[in-house]
Amino acid sequence: MNVLLPKDGEMKSAQTKKQKCKSDGTSLGEENRNPFFDSRVYEVDFGDGSYYDYSANVILGNLYSQVDDYGRSTMLLVDIVGHRKK
Repeated sequence: MNVLLPKDGEMKSAQTKKQKCKSDGTSLGEENRNPFFDSRVYEVDFGDGSYYDYSANVILGNLYSQVDDYGRSTMLLVDIVGHRKK
């Protein structure tokens, strides 16, 4: 699933690729039973060739803000450009 994440001062669509690990193979960041306190780090692909690291709690917070109580996502319309009435 794609999620909107902050990048360069605006929200952009991104996809989580993999969990980041230390050189010894352990997770970077700490797991927590409460997802909002989970600080494990993931590599995120923005589809334009750029990859950034985000913690699980940031990804989850943005994901939750984009779905309703039933898990459905909605989009907001900002502008209608070039509309004409005949």
